[in-house]
Amino acid sequence: MTACSADADDPSAVDSNTSNGPASLSITTLGLCNEVAVYWAQEKGVFADHGLDVDFVRVQGGAAGLSALQSGEVDVTFIDPFVTMRAIDQGIDLKWVATAYETPTDPNNAMNSVAVKNGSAFTDAKSLEGKTIGVNEIAGINQIITSEWMRVNGADPSTVEFVALPFPDLAPAVATGRIDAAQITEANMLPELDLVSLGNPYVAAGGGESLVFAGYVAAANDAEHRPEVFRSFQAALVDSVQQIGESGNEDARLAVESAACKRDVEALKALTAPPYIATVNMAALDRNAELLKREGLLENPPPASSYVPEFVVTSG
Repeated sequence: MTACSADADDPSAVDSNTSNGPASLSITTLGLCNEVAVYWAQEKGVFADHGLDVDFVRVQGGAAGLSALQSGEVDVTFIDPFVTMRAIDQGIDLKWVATAYETPTDPNNAMNSVAVKNGSAFTDAKSLEGKTIGVNEIAGINQIITSEWMRVNGADPSTVEFVALPFPDLAPAVATGRIDAAQITEANMLPELDLVSLGNPYVAAGGGESLVFAGYVAAANDAEHRPEVFRSFQAALVDSVQQIGESGNEDARLAVESAACKRDVEALKALTAPPYIATVNMAALDRNAELLKREGLLENPPPASSYVPEFVVTSG
């Protein structure tokens, strides 16, 4: 565990309250249910408790969020580690300041699926060779993980045509036959679409160990000049993760999720939550880097130690 203050081993004790008032942070969001930690921190005043005044900017994917960060439209972007590492390799100086959640290791966890139409000829990864698979972003985390899922299951992902569609359009595109399969969240496996899952690609790609699914990055220059602000941001998320995991807060968590991602509370109750974690698992980030290398997207991915600041609370 690393930090640059004497009490950093207790992240909740760190905040950025000053005589000048709260620090402003603008953060991107994809509007996903799994972003509940930031929604909770906003709704329940956790950001305010840590001296932060936060607002959200909606984007479609990590690349769009990165563009918003580079343009100065936002201070922090919600992003996956693959997009982050590729951006760093291209000379964009970024710092990973908090994790949002990791991937599951339980094969029975249905949080994500490679979904096909019920009754189709597609029954496994091999049967999808030469077909079209929908993802939210070309060369993004869902494509990389789906490619690894195919490799693990003896199929060649280079034969697949990956098609980028917005999250809400992926499942309907499979149902109508526009594409053959899609990597989608459990929340989009709506009964009326009559889809079936060929498996959770994240569990297969991790090989029994967790990967980092998504997190938050800032411009390196900003992180270096305002470390106390970003330390407070992570501390607020650590507190939020702890609070949403408490059994007595389940109804409140569901209400916050429902308002943020526009899903019915009863539907959300049936969904599997990912492993929420705001601290940064360095070993998991480096496992992500190996996948990026195997996919042929980056020959020498940067190690986690090069883009995770010393003030960030880490594990692994």
